[in-house]
Amino acid sequence: MIKIIGLVFFIFVVGCAPKIVDLNSLCKNIHNSYECAQKIEKYQLSKYNDYVKRVGNKLILKINNKSDEILEDSKKDTDESVSYTFRDYLKDINSYLLGIHYWEGGSYYLIN
Repeated sequence: MIKIIGLVFFIFVVGCAPKIVDLNSLCKNIHNSYECAQKIEKYQLSKYNDYVKRVGNKLILKINNKSDEILEDSKKDTDESVSYTFRDYLKDINSYLLGIHYWEGGSYYLIN
C-alpha cells in the first residue's frame, strides 16, 4: 500500500512540476543563429502573447500598461540591417530579453 501511495505522489509531483525548456534545444538542426532565434521567438510568443506580439517586421512589447514599445526590423538586406527577436520575458524583474541580429553577429537587449 505504501508503494502505491508513493507512486501516486510521484506521478502527481512530476505531472504538476513546471516544464523547463532549454530554448537552444529547439534549434537542433538549425545552423544559422538568426533562424534559431526566429524558431525560439515563435515558441515563446505562444507562451507570452499577453506581453509581446510580432506583426510583420515589428516586435511590439507591452510596457507597464503604458504605450507599447515597437521595434522594427530594417528592411534592408545589407551589412547595415538590424533585426530583433523576442527571447524571453523575465516576469520577476518585469523585463524583456531580445536578440539583436546584424548582418554578421549579434547581441542581446534587456528592456525594463
